[in-house]
Amino acid sequence: MARLHRIALIPAALTGAALLVAAIPATAMPDPFPGLPGDRAPAAEVWGRPTRPGSLDLDAQIFAGYHATFLADDQTANAFVLDRAELGAAWRSPDLVGAELRTEAVRAAGPNRALGVDGDPLVLRVRRAWAYAGVALGPVDLRFDAGLVADPWIGGLEAAYPLRGLAPLLAESGGLFDTSDLGAIANIAAWQDRLQLALAVTNGEGRSQREQNEGKSFTARLGVTAVRTDAGLEVTLHAVYRDGSVGVGEARDDRYGAGLTLTHPDATLGATFAYADGYAGDSDRKALGVEGWADARLLWDALGVAARYERLAFEPGQGAEASRQRVSAGVFGDLDGVAHGLRRLRLYLVYEADTADEGASPFPGVAEAGDAHRVLLQLEARAGRVF
Repeated sequence: MARLHRIALIPAALTGAALLVAAIPATAMPDPFPGLPGDRAPAAEVWGRPTRPGSLDLDAQIFAGYHATFLADDQTANAFVLDRAELGAAWRSPDLVGAELRTEAVRAAGPNRALGVDGDPLVLRVRRAWAYAGVALGPVDLRFDAGLVADPWIGGLEAAYPLRGLAPLLAESGGLFDTSDLGAIANIAAWQDRLQLALAVTNGEGRSQREQNEGKSFTARLGVTAVRTDAGLEVTLHAVYRDGSVGVGEARDDRYGAGLTLTHPDATLGATFAYADGYAGDSDRKALGVEGWADARLLWDALGVAARYERLAFEPGQGAEASRQRVSAGVFGDLDGVAHGLRRLRLYLVYEADTADEGASPFPGVAEAGDAHRVLLQLEARAGRVF
């Protein structure tokens, strides 16, 4: 067993050298994508809008890594993983009209299925496919989206969340929200985006299911930037409400959430919660997700630290509350200086600990069965070109 542990940690040891290389100051190079958010808020990804009118933005993302997991029963598992692979194209005309088509790679087997198409391979599916039209009215910007649109809550938070290459938001991974759905959104932004309001009407079934009920889901998301300084610090308050239904029985699928994010060119901090009244297609099931994150650059604008915490607690239709927690902490190195032309090339080395109580354990009544310790070596690569 000791030998297995040593083998599993070999990639983690090798990462130290790569992180040191990342910390070495690189020769300054002109930004090949002026105006792009770069290492901070990935707005071009979230909203699918090129940074200059009359342009076509082609973008690709890959999040891949090596995970070594140590379970409570002294077993070790290790695997190479591909968490995210996307390819997208976004076009914007000079008169604020545009569209985006974005695909993603997912496993062919759906939830609760052992096999998909030809086993369980990675297959491509549409992540977002939508068009929009906008108009500026003095200090107020209006934009109307239609198609397979981005979820307003996840999209709004990801604009202030720099650790997507390490892990998705709990709102996504915990099944509290889906990243996209068929419908329409009215977006209102005022006073240089200090006030943002999104009103969405969608099917409610998400991107993986056809419409199965006659009801529609209504979502309202509000973002208020209370502080904005010349040094780049922004403090934003977020809130969301959803009146929704899902499935042939029109199961209740309501959501309530709030969050606070602080962003700066050298650090970010964020905390959110989301409450589900109706969860996983069950009107009587409740769930509460709480998460927080922080990152900071410490050395030569290339080497930094990052940490995340998440907790998902839920109640089955009948029975006691169950919950699981995950704590992550580690370092990252931005390798853009040795790979010019990429929008981001970041390497993470992170320790992760999972715990669960008896109700959320894989074996009910045995809380230790849900415990795991993990070492992650994660690579995030983003490339693109604006025409």
